[in-house]
Amino acid sequence: MKASGYKKIIGYSAVVIAICVASECVATQFRTYDLFLPRPVTLLRFFLNNPAQFFIASIYTCTKILAGLVLGLIVATALSLAGVWFPSIRPVLTRVTLWSQTMPVPLLSPLLGLAFGYNLWSASIVTALICFFPVYLGWEQGRMALPLDVSLLAASYRPSRITYTRHILLPAGFPYALLGVKGAINLAVLGAVIAEFGAASQGLGRLMVRGIRELSPAQSWGAMLILVGIAATMAVIVGRIQRSDRFSYIGGPHDFSSNT
Repeated sequence: MKASGYKKIIGYSAVVIAICVASECVATQFRTYDLFLPRPVTLLRFFLNNPAQFFIASIYTCTKILAGLVLGLIVATALSLAGVWFPSIRPVLTRVTLWSQTMPVPLLSPLLGLAFGYNLWSASIVTALICFFPVYLGWEQGRMALPLDVSLLAASYRPSRITYTRHILLPAGFPYALLGVKGAINLAVLGAVIAEFGAASQGLGRLMVRGIRELSPAQSWGAMLILVGIAATMAVIVGRIQRSDRFSYIGGPHDFSSNT
């Protein structure tokens, strides 16, 4: 590990220790402090007393997040490709995707639950409706950022739509789509929690609601911290993929000119 990595770990550790000390000092002055913002010691004790509950809820919610994110990525890619293959419908797609962001998606969660059942599918649809838009914008930005001379050179070979998409558009737009995925991660977490608020028998969202009803802030804050950890972990993974040389630009082993 580099020296900068150790410095970050020391800095984060110092912040955590400072928060713990400050919360303990405040708790000695205000007896009802744990009813509003639980101390780190209280959170740790709650985690240790209910490990299975948090583990099962985390797996359940993480599955919804990943399923919704993958579904949103597929929808965004399909819409972007449809606009490329059929330019005449691109203005309509742009308007529809913009209008979709004005929809009250949280209100659709109970309706989707009635239509598809209160299961993984309804939660994935809600999550995908919330998180697909940044990925779609990423693909569109990658398409517009493609150099004109590259497009003209590719057109001189008269490739098919699938060949042009595979060797030109997808490699050029993928780095921009990853930027959209990083923005969509937080929205996917939000969408999964909203779906669990509306209709779910388990999950971190249900734990948060149950903690509010039972006046157990440690349960609500514990679930929220796990959600933050899931989002941060996924963002780190996408960031590692972004920094990979394989997805840096259009060139490389999949260059179009080398396949003709």
